[in-house]
Amino acid sequence: MASAALRVVSQSSEEPPTVAEPATGVELRVDWRRLSSRVLLFCLAAQVAFVLLDYHINYGRLIDVGAMRRLLNIAREDGLASWFASTQTLLIGLTLLAIYAVDRSRGYLILAVAFLYMAVDDGAQLHERFSSTFDAMADRSTLAAWFPSYTWHVLFLPPFAALGLYLLGFLWRKLGRTRPRLLLVTAMVSLATAVALDFFEGLEEEHPRNVYAAAVSRYPSLDAWSERRFGTAAEETLRHFSKSIEETLEMGAMSILWFVLLGHLGSVARDVRLRSG
Repeated sequence: MASAALRVVSQSSEEPPTVAEPATGVELRVDWRRLSSRVLLFCLAAQVAFVLLDYHINYGRLIDVGAMRRLLNIAREDGLASWFASTQTLLIGLTLLAIYAVDRSRGYLILAVAFLYMAVDDGAQLHERFSSTFDAMADRSTLAAWFPSYTWHVLFLPPFAALGLYLLGFLWRKLGRTRPRLLLVTAMVSLATAVALDFFEGLEEEHPRNVYAAAVSRYPSLDAWSERRFGTAAEETLRHFSKSIEETLEMGAMSILWFVLLGHLGSVARDVRLRSG
């Protein structure tokens, strides 16, 4: 993928080379438009593959081997899709660091540190573990009385939301053009939708806002279909595929954001040349 976007160009010195002194230096030029497009296509194709593998092999039990099903379970934090998501977040952080190295605007450094933290958070499940620690040390029933979903929403969502608004405002000014701005908004809306789905997934079965129980109650045939197709109750099936949609929205949003940032890196680094020799 990258080899198609890199070209090696022989670079002559200012003085005509002699027999004893051949042309010096090799210059690497990056076709940022082609590179960013191929990265986006690869990421989106991988996410479609994760959804299909989860549907057929994990939930559909095409292969009834627990280790393989756990690997391909898109809802698990230790699965292949989760590794892909955390790696993608890490690469976005590194891309922001590269932009900062050229542009030197402090906002890029702030965002780079934030995305590097989120990559660690995804890989080590930090917000889930801190939330579980909080639940163990505090009275969860008191918190549930006014916030019925996951504890991490209370502890981590406010700073994450503030970071999202900062990212939107900062990059909106820096990008300047309509197309990358629209893609940026699309990514942020996708992330917000994923958080909303996560809220409903965290509700107890008897909660009045449990949309999965409401769907099963309204469409009783879902139970028979789910039992026949997957061998599970309809509400459990709906929750799982809601999680699948949520994770795919998150990964897709990050892919779009990475695509925008790679294109922006190409704009700010247009006059930067990497040379050897």
